[in-house]
Amino acid sequence: MNIEIPTGQKPSSILIVDDVPTNLLVLGEMLKSNGYKVRPVPSGALALQVMENESPDLILLDIMMPEMDGFEVCRQLKENPSLCHIPIIFISALSDTNNIVEALQIGGVDYITKPFMIEEVMARVETQLKLHQQKQELQKLNNEKDHALSDLLFAKEMVEKQKEEIEIINKGVLDSINYTRRIQLAVFPREEFINEFFSEHFVLFKPRNIVSGDFYWIKQVEKYIFLAVADCTGHGVPGAFMSMMGNAFLNEIIGKDNSLTPGEILDKLRNLIKKTLRQSYKTSNVNDGMDIALIKLNLQTRELEYAGAHHPLICVQKDPVSGSECLLVFTSGRNLLQLIP
Repeated sequence: MNIEIPTGQKPSSILIVDDVPTNLLVLGEMLKSNGYKVRPVPSGALALQVMENESPDLILLDIMMPEMDGFEVCRQLKENPSLCHIPIIFISALSDTNNIVEALQIGGVDYITKPFMIEEVMARVETQLKLHQQKQELQKLNNEKDHALSDLLFAKEMVEKQKEEIEIINKGVLDSINYTRRIQLAVFPREEFINEFFSEHFVLFKPRNIVSGDFYWIKQVEKYIFLAVADCTGHGVPGAFMSMMGNAFLNEIIGKDNSLTPGEILDKLRNLIKKTLRQSYKTSNVNDGMDIALIKLNLQTRELEYAGAHHPLICVQKDPVSGSECLLVFTSGRNLLQLIP
């Protein structure tokens, strides 16, 4: 029976342990003729010494040997972590059931009785080598799977750690934005203050984000009421900064000179914003700003002045002829565009 070894594949190595030289010679030649690499040794003690330096793929082990029998050799091999995986086929003249059972119980994978048939030995050797090879391949796959699983668990741990870090950062950012919102709302005029001058009014303020780039502003200076509604460029935090800047600059401008017309106020506001942004971003092309409508109401004469950056002013008043309410649409400069009954 000849075994064909695939081209390029390293031949399997087999250690034969038997104290009878004839058995070593017969088994060795038989295995060599079938392409196996054979190492014959005449004693159990010598076999253990040999395996300290080289590990075979299969061991053919006799039982009845002087000094150390095959059972003891098997026990010592199975106690050695680096050698316990090697399959052992016992080959012995002992054919009673007790010896066969003991051989299998201490770690043998098969048992061949002497005298043996060459075909039987070769068939069993080939079977155990295939099983051993499949076991090694399976162990390799399991190791690769364990390694891949370990990598996945490590990656999962890193993702969870990064997620926690991001959540902490996001919470800090969100807390800061919410605090900014409280500041922004605190700067807006109180409802009670608006009611003192405009009993019939409403405020529709629905920011897209937590903080807004839109703002409304009202201030009384002596006999004048100034009221502004603004839409700043940008949303969220950038828009909120623009709105706070606009609010502060309006207070500054009116505080210095309340005789200014709405148009003059907006011109000064524009210059302050341009100056501030250019000081902050000298090398960039900044197009940030705001659309704003501003009225100035004289509480004594009821005269109203308006500037709105090309946005019209809509007034509701009674028609002196019919007595019904109508809409008056004015542009900046007191020009009546349209009268809508």
